[in-house]
Amino acid sequence: MQADNLPYKSIFFLFSGFLMFVAMILNKVYMFSATLHDYFVLFLFLGIIICIIGLYMSFRWQLKNRKPFYIHKKQKKTTHFMPYLAFGIILVLSSFTALHYYHGFNKTVYIMSQSISITGILLLINGMRYFIKEAIIEKTPGHS
Repeated sequence: MQADNLPYKSIFFLFSGFLMFVAMILNKVYMFSATLHDYFVLFLFLGIIICIIGLYMSFRWQLKNRKPFYIHKKQKKTTHFMPYLAFGIILVLSSFTALHYYHGFNKTVYIMSQSISITGILLLINGMRYFIKEAIIEKTPGHS
């Protein structure tokens, strides 16, 4: 294949940028690092840029490996990890944003945001489980 190791690098970049972005939001709420607070804009944009690089790498991998999807069309299994990872990231980001901006608004909003963030984390864990199962252990035709 043309881009054998790109999915691993893209997932690594996507999650490291995502974790940096979440760390910045959590640092605004709980103030656990003075360096992150002093250079907030730098680290925030760095996390966003790293996420964009990971998305670009996964998009490039998808375009370069278009032919295996046509060759193995009958054997192709559906992949499960990308929807879980994407929806988990969306849920975690939206709930952390709601926690940050509406933390003193109402107790119900706080509990709903906490439960949505836990659901997002569970979806991320499930997506990583599928990623390890499909892309690393089984090496399905679309991923290798």
